[in-house]
Amino acid sequence: MVYDWAHIKCKALVIGGEKDDGGNFTVDARHVVESIPNGNGTLVILPGLGHVPHLQAPDMFYPPLLKFLTGTESPARATRQ
Repeated sequence: MVYDWAHIKCKALVIGGEKDDGGNFTVDARHVVESIPNGNGTLVILPGLGHVPHLQAPDMFYPPLLKFLTGTESPARATRQ
């Protein structure tokens, strides 16, 4: 892990499975998000999933990722201008 979280100046998403790293991911991920200044950190913990949530349950992983990237509630509603 890199410990330069306080130097991040853009919005950042920390996403992972609750069972990753034997359950320690949740604690570490909260620390990372709290260390990113100006409230720019967003935390998504996916219940019941481990280290590869994008493979274990893509239906759970991709909606919050797309919401973060598009800034919309539902990626299906995102439009290009």
